[in-house]
Amino acid sequence: MAFEPTYILAGDRPVKTDVDPESGKIFIYAWDWKRRIFVKAPEYFDHIYQPSDQDITVLDEDSFQDKVDDLLFA
Repeated sequence: MAFEPTYILAGDRPVKTDVDPESGKIFIYAWDWKRRIFVKAPEYFDHIYQPSDQDITVLDEDSFQDKVDDLLFA
């Protein structure tokens, strides 16, 4: 089963996945408010792949990038 990159907002925090095409390994990154970059955040796995939290919003890539741009340039 191939996984596609996923983009969510967990509350206001942007969280995204990246998939290594060769190994199929999934990497999860969340926005670090202080450093203003994405950092590894495997603790968000359940939020992405088994969402039960009502504070999760799934976004398409363009909407996700708009949110990140707002954080960077606002």
